[in-house]
Amino acid sequence: MITLMKNYSDEAKTQKKINVKKIVTLKEVTNTTFEEIKFKIDNLEDLKKIKSLSKKNGKTKIYFKISDKNNSYYFSLKEKRFIDNKLINQLKMNENLLID
Repeated sequence: MITLMKNYSDEAKTQKKINVKKIVTLKEVTNTTFEEIKFKIDNLEDLKKIKSLSKKNGKTKIYFKISDKNNSYYFSLKEKRFIDNKLINQLKMNENLLID
């Protein structure tokens, strides 16, 4: 994975200069753990998926936002858990995640 930075080299902004800012291997990206993760839950099916979260101790603090028609409820787990990309893909809830 490459992070690029674009700059204009003239005042008319017709010529661009592209610098490589950072190069990260895909393996590093897929094997990283997260410090904090937030789940947005709108229905009971999503709540059942979260039941399969890892119970191993880790570095990730987990927050939940459960919404119904009128109210929103916020919860967090007391203990940090081990969460990685493989587990997130198994949950198949990528659209309901906010990762910090």
